[in-house]
Amino acid sequence: MNVGKPISEDWDLELGVIDYKLDFKNGVPGSLHQTAYGLNGLWFFNDRPKVFSPFVLLGAGANDQRSTGVGSATKGYGTIGIGFLTSPWNWDGAIRVSVQDLHTFGNGNFNDVIADVGLQIPLGAAPESEPEPEPVSEPVAEPSPAPPPPAPAPVPAPEKVIELPGVEFATNSAHLLAESEATLDTAVQTLRDNPDINAEVAGYTSSTGKASYNLYLSQRRAEAVMKYLVDHGIAAGRLTAKGFGEADPIASNKTAAGRIKNQRVELRVIGQP
Repeated sequence: MNVGKPISEDWDLELGVIDYKLDFKNGVPGSLHQTAYGLNGLWFFNDRPKVFSPFVLLGAGANDQRSTGVGSATKGYGTIGIGFLTSPWNWDGAIRVSVQDLHTFGNGNFNDVIADVGLQIPLGAAPESEPEPEPVSEPVAEPSPAPPPPAPAPVPAPEKVIELPGVEFATNSAHLLAESEATLDTAVQTLRDNPDINAEVAGYTSSTGKASYNLYLSQRRAEAVMKYLVDHGIAAGRLTAKGFGEADPIASNKTAAGRIKNQRVELRVIGQP
């Protein structure tokens, strides 16, 4: 069993306990019972998409050994391994699979190869993702005589803040999900239709977690949105990216629904080129 938390976009730390028993064979009576307590670091190769997130495991700790007819002893150990997380369903948790080589030091050095499959269950707030906007029913107008064709209307100037309610990221990551493309394409078209404005891409998070990490994560997400706009034809000189962390909440951070609203990215009109 392990209990841990992410400390950056690439690293997790966890406290773990491994308890197992080995029965002697070849006519030798008795058994060896071991309980290992340690600290592990998990380094992830990618931006932790839910489908497949591989990692390398490094750890160290103490191994409490109890053997029939020999007694007990506590020795240090080191471990190295590989594994992955996968969550193919619409669920906040994940399936965890890993294999590690645990080496116990001292007299009678020996290695144990341990393979395990388990569930990783998140504790605390919901993951940082934006909800899909609710559809709005348009009122049905009464039929009326067709008016003369009006002159073409000028393109309306955007509001000072352009909300991007459909932008979603992978959990604790600046990796944009495919569901974000429709909203971002609309923002691209708005900027194309208004070539005389500049915009600041502003990123925000909820108050869950450390303020310093939330500020770092919001900056990375603002930069990811800016890169998408530039890659789709908006001049980089018209845009800036800035993360504000948990500042300026638009809802209460005491509820899950409020925290989801506070995890957002906005475009702020800041002037003309």
